[in-house]
Amino acid sequence: MVEAQTPDNSDAASQNSQAPVNPNDVPDQITAVPNRPTFSTTAESVQSGVFEIEYGLEAGDGHQNINGLLKFGLSKNLELRFGNNPIERDAGVAGRGDSGAGFKYKIIEEKSWMPTFSVLYTATIPTATAEVGAGAVGHSAGILLSKDFGKQHFDFNETAQWLGRPGANGFDRDYFTALAYSRGVKGKWGVTGEIAGFSQPSQRHTCRDDDNYGSRDLQLVFAINF
Repeated sequence: MVEAQTPDNSDAASQNSQAPVNPNDVPDQITAVPNRPTFSTTAESVQSGVFEIEYGLEAGDGHQNINGLLKFGLSKNLELRFGNNPIERDAGVAGRGDSGAGFKYKIIEEKSWMPTFSVLYTATIPTATAEVGAGAVGHSAGILLSKDFGKQHFDFNETAQWLGRPGANGFDRDYFTALAYSRGVKGKWGVTGEIAGFSQPSQRHTCRDDDNYGSRDLQLVFAINF
């Protein structure tokens, strides 16, 4: 992504590279609103009329993929999103991954003590091959909060996911929670930390009857940005 800036805005650009900011606070430049390197999603939205492309690589034991995200600011508060994993490998089986389409809508803009508050919806489109995807249409909806305290930036997500059942009716359900922190250190260098996790999927319509309801598989993320 390219960030355009005037020569006397180098300090502001340095801070923007470490934590998402409200693009409307910097009207003379295009400010990127990245979702990486954390699992969480910032509540800030892409500027109106701006198109952003993100690609990344995920690698773990038995699972690797190349994942992409396209974002377009349709208006000041509405961001359209399309994601796809062009390459995915699970347990030695490789193919094309699923896709997802949705939107982010900013309801409240950060002001004084109030954080930025947005809602996010995504529909899973079963485009995967070689049995590396969900195999059915799914949905997710969540709330996003973002807040700056000086140079300290925090993102919080709480999301419910309805997972389609291949060859059957109905949905399983799980929940995703994430809290991310980022801070600029020097110049364009910064640090990011995150704790995130999914609950065990419920296989009943009434999650309270599921023995796994409420449990979390937690993941810790630490990154150095530049």
